[in-house]
Amino acid sequence: MTQEQFLKDTIDYYSANPSERRCVGSTGCFYSPKNAENPTSDGCAIGRWLKPKVQKLFDSRDNSAIGGLIEENPEYKKLLPKWMQKMSPAFLRSVQNLHDENDHWDNTGLTVDGIYRVNRIIEIYSLDMPLLKKFPD
Repeated sequence: MTQEQFLKDTIDYYSANPSERRCVGSTGCFYSPKNAENPTSDGCAIGRWLKPKVQKLFDSRDNSAIGGLIEENPEYKKLLPKWMQKMSPAFLRSVQNLHDENDHWDNTGLTVDGIYRVNRIIEIYSLDMPLLKKFPD
């Protein structure tokens, strides 16, 4: 999967039903839907691609942000899917932050703030994809 495909898939997946698919619990975002107490989710932007054991390991760390995990222990990057290992921790963190922030989502999908965040990711990482419209139809 390319960076563009990962970002688009993340947007499409969570936009389909943000309240059921986002893996955010009362105390924050989780890699594992079990820890978020959200059985309708497959996990966060990165967590939904991980094996349950890896989700649990990542959630158990004090610094569980993907960039922090990889900085803390470079071996953790090897636990990601091969296609994801090719992506920079900064890019992964950007997509994860898109998922995590409540201001980026409402019950219909991306908010104006979310669209802004997606467009910033596209610009910062020079992704080969069109910018999203500022105001959805």
